[in-house]
Amino acid sequence: MKRRASRIAAVVTAIGIAAGGCALSVPPAPIAQTEYRPVALTIVPGPFAPGTKGRMVGYLLTPPVSATTPKESTQRRFTYSTEFEIVEVAFDFGRFSAEGTRRIYFHPDGARCSFADPKSFESSEMVETDKVRFSLDLGVQVMVRMVASARDARPFDYDGKVVTAPRGRQDSTILFGHFSPQFGGWLMTESG
Repeated sequence: MKRRASRIAAVVTAIGIAAGGCALSVPPAPIAQTEYRPVALTIVPGPFAPGTKGRMVGYLLTPPVSATTPKESTQRRFTYSTEFEIVEVAFDFGRFSAEGTRRIYFHPDGARCSFADPKSFESSEMVETDKVRFSLDLGVQVMVRMVASARDARPFDYDGKVVTAPRGRQDSTILFGHFSPQFGGWLMTESG
């Protein structure tokens, strides 16, 4: 009986693989706590529909200025807060497109922020405002692809040197995450 059940399981698995994995869903391996350090939280309080507004807060791991110092590798000193609106929905692919404004903040002594308090990401000097476009792909995990274009930058003291992020600077980020009932949004980590 055991042998027959094993053969049936093998056949079902083979059929699932042959069908492109559609028949089986294997949960992803758990991520070790030390490897998963969230860098962003995305909140969409309403339905996924055009016109719905949302918010994303997080740590900017790549500084908007090129005058980096060794501190940047050990401290999170740049944060952001993005307000966006969903502009397009493709339900058949689970993809949503959004546009909005991202504000970048500099915390000279390191950011002391909490995803439990999204306003804490705005608790320092604003140094740049960007126009952003991004897509959210829903699945077992959510994936966000964001492209930002700097619209406005203000000079600020960066380790004793007054710097300004270059106007028109563009950057792109890909984030992966999972829904967190604790924070009411998707906790995300940045891809390499």
